[in-house]
Amino acid sequence: MKQYVMKQPKRPLSFQGAVVSDVTIMNDTIRLEFENGIEDRFKQRAEWTSRAVVTIPRIDWNQSTLTRFADTTYEMLSMKTVRDIVKNGRLEIVGELFGPNRLLLSCMWMTDTAYLTMELSIYYTGDFIVQWESAEVEGLVL
Repeated sequence: MKQYVMKQPKRPLSFQGAVVSDVTIMNDTIRLEFENGIEDRFKQRAEWTSRAVVTIPRIDWNQSTLTRFADTTYEMLSMKTVRDIVKNGRLEIVGELFGPNRLLLSCMWMTDTAYLTMELSIYYTGDFIVQWESAEVEGLVL
């Protein structure tokens, strides 16, 4: 697996359009898995990777939020419920914003009965680590 520590202001990796396939929460760390990959912008032409894993350690759970928006209302949810949201529907990232020690992911959550906007705001003080597998499948680059 390749690995990159996200420290630069210019982000060579993008989560926009990626679908979260699994979430693991351990103490002060959240781990997001993207079974179908993320966008790799290291080369001149952006390519989608194969499976990717994002590990964000040293999260301040009091400063991090998960918000679900309805037509005219919104609801603040526990960050721990993001696991259940991923298991009960499709969570696709439609926008990303990086700030000092903050990651804001704008998402669409789709189930059989709902299509809602969500925001995942994560405040962290550790190194933001992204690991991904090469997009090569049987000698072909996707």
